[in-house]
Amino acid sequence: MDRLDPQMRAVLDRVRARRGGVDRYALPFAAARQQLLEEREPWLEDGPACETRGITLDLPRGRIGAVQVIPRAIRERRLLLYLHGGGWCVGSSRTHDNIVRRLADTAACRAWSIDYSLAPESPFPRALHEVQAAVAVVREQYPDHRIALAGDSAGANLALAASLLGADIDGLILFYGVYEEGLDDPGMQPLGDGRFGLSIAAQRRYLETYLGEATGASAERAASFPLTWGPGLAHLPPVWMTIASHDILAGQNRRMAEALRAADVSVTVDTVDGVTHGFLSYARALPAAALALQRAGTWWAAQASTCGTRVQPAHSNRFQHHDRTLVDDT
Repeated sequence: MDRLDPQMRAVLDRVRARRGGVDRYALPFAAARQQLLEEREPWLEDGPACETRGITLDLPRGRIGAVQVIPRAIRERRLLLYLHGGGWCVGSSRTHDNIVRRLADTAACRAWSIDYSLAPESPFPRALHEVQAAVAVVREQYPDHRIALAGDSAGANLALAASLLGADIDGLILFYGVYEEGLDDPGMQPLGDGRFGLSIAAQRRYLETYLGEATGASAERAASFPLTWGPGLAHLPPVWMTIASHDILAGQNRRMAEALRAADVSVTVDTVDGVTHGFLSYARALPAAALALQRAGTWWAAQASTCGTRVQPAHSNRFQHHDRTLVDDT
């Protein structure tokens, strides 16, 4: 295994020092959510300045929150929907704000950071259904836009699953995602004790909490863990994948990329050496993270520019904006 990037090691040391000996992965999830936000706050003063607006998405089964991120320069008709990581149990649009701003700025497009419902309060497949519905609502609002669905870790899992279930999108951006239920990959063991962030024990807890009482095969479960259940992949849009070398999920990410290629899906893989799961949150002190986000945003800008013209279906507005009316920019 290649050596851990010294700057990555320094970041991990700073994160541990800020935790003060608290093991976030062992906390009750309500406390873990607050702990994660406190850990991330010093890193959020990072990246380009963007206008942000809190919005509410009115979905068929209820409402969820989101944050609209608007960079200074916007080109063409393109959007990015972002799904934060956190094992389906923690995280928010706030904890991942710097990632979304960097992507939106590089791609010169509006971004929507979605606050889907978290487990254990809302176990599988609630979050997936919300993501599917959110994509449908955004597509209805912006029928002629090129839309990328992006996410990290559990968010990448939700993004790929929604696409496999037919979400109307034009590109996928997947950062160190979860694509199988198993934890028996031998490659996990050297990285799985927690020294590099996400441990095998923490991932097992996340999976068990998210899946809850779900048993047996279903379309949603097959789409959520395609390496375990093996659904067809051929209809997917172009995919960007970022893989972290020192990540317990690196092996399944490489296998996912191979499966996509075998299905003739256009996939670009960016393997970043010397970094850990979640490294993109630390671009303020980690050049490898800043460059990785720049590459992903540049890829989406190019994809959005080369796509053909969309046929526009009937237009309607199902968004509600906090304290103002959302203005359609088509």
